[in-house]
Amino acid sequence: MADNTEVRKILIEPDGSVWFATRGGVSRFDGQEFVNFTSADGLPDDYVMNMARDTAGNLWFSTFTGIARYDGKKFVKWTATNGVPTRFIDAIYAAPDGKMWFSSGFGDPWVFSFDGQKFAYFTTTNGLTAGVRKMAGGRNGIIWMASQGLLRFDGTNFVNVTAAAGLGDFNVDTPHVAADGKVWFCGVRGAWSYDGTNFVNYTTRDGLGSDDVRCTCSAPDGSIWFGTQGGASRFDGTNFVNFTKEDGLPGNDVIFVTSFPDGTMWFGTLSGGAARYDAGTFASFTTADGLYDGTKFTSFSEEDGVPKEIRNMAATRQAISGLQPGRD
Repeated sequence: MADNTEVRKILIEPDGSVWFATRGGVSRFDGQEFVNFTSADGLPDDYVMNMARDTAGNLWFSTFTGIARYDGKKFVKWTATNGVPTRFIDAIYAAPDGKMWFSSGFGDPWVFSFDGQKFAYFTTTNGLTAGVRKMAGGRNGIIWMASQGLLRFDGTNFVNVTAAAGLGDFNVDTPHVAADGKVWFCGVRGAWSYDGTNFVNYTTRDGLGSDDVRCTCSAPDGSIWFGTQGGASRFDGTNFVNFTKEDGLPGNDVIFVTSFPDGTMWFGTLSGGAARYDAGTFASFTTADGLYDGTKFTSFSEEDGVPKEIRNMAATRQAISGLQPGRD
């Protein structure tokens, strides 16, 4: 069984089909088999960073070099040649008004939106001071953004709410807005909640599995799940329950978690593929099951505009996996 598939995002459609974003393309699982899509099918490139479903039912993919829309039949893509201002587009959000929002955590600060016809751009001249890694929609049209702090964006102004609260300057990842309006976010200082007034920080001292937290998600039962570099953690508002590879996760390096309406949880890992958790049992999905081969990482160079961090990350993963550059 392959143990080196990076799953960056999992998206569950209304019909129950599940999409997986990997660094070798995107895979769709209908419960029986996988169908895989790559740049040969119309994606800008094979390194798929994130996904979202818009109000019309289209799927949007953000990749290393651009964005793409899939209507169930064909892909339409946009890159630097027709409006996309940056690369390594890790942040994506489908707003209720049909507008799509994107950003990157690397390079010059850019947030941009697309209404299907034209792009709108926000950068340092609009008050943005650092790149945005992830974003999530909140109440009253507010977009919460993970940057060098937690940003509150009302469509015009960016406010760094963590900096304003005197919490210092630190990298934030994957904001999530729970049903009660509370904003959950994370980073290397553990997990955080923000109710609009007060911040609460949760760390290993409180029972969290690891202080290096990559993602947050609320489940239908109201519990909050965290993907950490020490496994997955479930928080019921009082206590944490932690899950690791020993419990059935394919890897402890969890970088994404999401929930299905029936309470089933899905996890994406940095090197072990994906997993489904249902009724106390984990089921893993890797290349052996048909998930696209995430080891097929394109060899981008500094001349291609690839940030040093990404090139180092790719080289490190190749070394760990024992891969040879260019291997299929």
